[in-house]
Amino acid sequence: MKRVLLLARHDFGHALRDRLVWGAVILLGLMYLPTAGSLAASDHYSLAEYIIQIPFELQTFTLVLVVAVGYNSVVGERTAKTMKLIFGLPSTRRDLLLAKVLSRVAISLVATATILVIGNYFLAQGYGRPYLLPYWTIGAWMLLYVVVWTAVSVGYSAAFDSAYQTLLAIAGSFFLFSPDYSVWGSTFRPAFTFIFTGSASPISYDTVAEIPLWYRVTERFNPLLAFWEATSWSVRVVGPGTPSGEFGETLALNAFGTLMFLGFGAVPLLFGYRRLTRRDLGDDSSSGQTRLRRYVERVTKPTRQLLRPTRWSDSRLWVLLVQDVRQLSRNRLVLGGIAVSALFVLPGISQAIDPSSVFGPREQVSDISGSFSFAPLVLGTLFGYRAIVGERAEKTLRVVLGNSATRRDVFVTKAVSRLTTAVLALLPLFVFAEILLLVRFGHGYPVLFLTVVGSVTTHTLLWTTISLGFSAATSSPYRSIAGTATTFLFFSLFWSSVVRPVIEALTGTDTRGLSVGMPIPPAQFIKHLSPLRAHTTLG
Repeated sequence: MKRVLLLARHDFGHALRDRLVWGAVILLGLMYLPTAGSLAASDHYSLAEYIIQIPFELQTFTLVLVVAVGYNSVVGERTAKTMKLIFGLPSTRRDLLLAKVLSRVAISLVATATILVIGNYFLAQGYGRPYLLPYWTIGAWMLLYVVVWTAVSVGYSAAFDSAYQTLLAIAGSFFLFSPDYSVWGSTFRPAFTFIFTGSASPISYDTVAEIPLWYRVTERFNPLLAFWEATSWSVRVVGPGTPSGEFGETLALNAFGTLMFLGFGAVPLLFGYRRLTRRDLGDDSSSGQTRLRRYVERVTKPTRQLLRPTRWSDSRLWVLLVQDVRQLSRNRLVLGGIAVSALFVLPGISQAIDPSSVFGPREQVSDISGSFSFAPLVLGTLFGYRAIVGERAEKTLRVVLGNSATRRDVFVTKAVSRLTTAVLALLPLFVFAEILLLVRFGHGYPVLFLTVVGSVTTHTLLWTTISLGFSAATSSPYRSIAGTATTFLFFSLFWSSVVRPVIEALTGTDTRGLSVGMPIPPAQFIKHLSPLRAHTTLG
């Protein structure tokens, strides 16, 4: 145990020197505290409504913190070639993993607890007293939430070979289980419904008492839904509010859900420990994926040689363009991001286009863009974040510039290849949606559908361009990703809670409660200074 504490103390100090960790802590405060303060100061929410809003807001915001704290904890040692050095000391794999979990959990807990203490002060200012019991019931659940997600981050960091794969696995887990997205509702929930009822159609009920027991149990196989149910029920038990259902049965269900949530954090840790045990001190032989890729390249080489263009083969721009497209096609992170995006988008499109819906076909076609959710941001970031800074990090940029290529040539070819590939990645999703429209409605609605396609495509190209710009301006891929993520958070969260109120105060204009059609040009102008808001209006 002394070795574990020694490694944990060393890793704790190392993490505290990481500017990314400090940036995530500051960003968490900037995202949550202005919203919490404004909600507490307003008269629109009762105490029960305000308290239940706390986990609703923090569930997403704290992910920024735990990802920054945990995603590079173990894989950073692996890529820096210090893993074997640590194992050469009197330390075991278990010691290393436990030390990483302890140090990273400590950072997450301290940061989240500090935010919660400040939030409790806002609650006391807005409602007259701090209401310690209900508030810290929620607070305890949120501390457990960051512990579990930090364990997930560290576990994935131990299980994968690069920090990018770790980030992709964390994002995939969140989108898979998050109730805000349709992946669980369009895959697992219909499967459970079919098993117990013989039909995949969603069940309907008027009151909570009418929900069948099998449905309440299977929903708690989703760890994030289980966390939300247990949290909201425990707050109603201690007050304010009244718990629904029979106490003993609901307690048993929420205890089961809590175990599922804890298991959600334990499984990646076990997976990461297995990875440490079997591979990190083994040989460096090629993986099955590498051997498969080499085999495919060897088999398709004659075909690629036949298709190789001859007319522009000597052009600098063409050579750079072909090399960049080839590099993208070999990037497993990009290919995985495209596959994961399709996994999340396709079920949403299938749910949006439903002949039995109360909405008409045109309304459903208009809602197709909502099925893409964060896909434009994810794809744009993946295609652009390493475009130029990757050449700089691998020390190949000067080699490229030395082969009769100018900086403009490099930037133009990178932009053309990345933007074109981003559009091509969206094409199969659009084709699937159009085929689904033809099959289910017998009509393609071409004009309206092309409008939706244009909206999603321009959104993806926007984020690809932003990511490409940060890739050219920064010195590492991590800073490129951080720049893109900060831009998104600034205009999606920080803008509405901080920047826009400041502009309103300076101009004496109030934009609350306004809709697009209201004839108040100054207010509408202020709202549309955010490019994301402007794109939503145009779409």
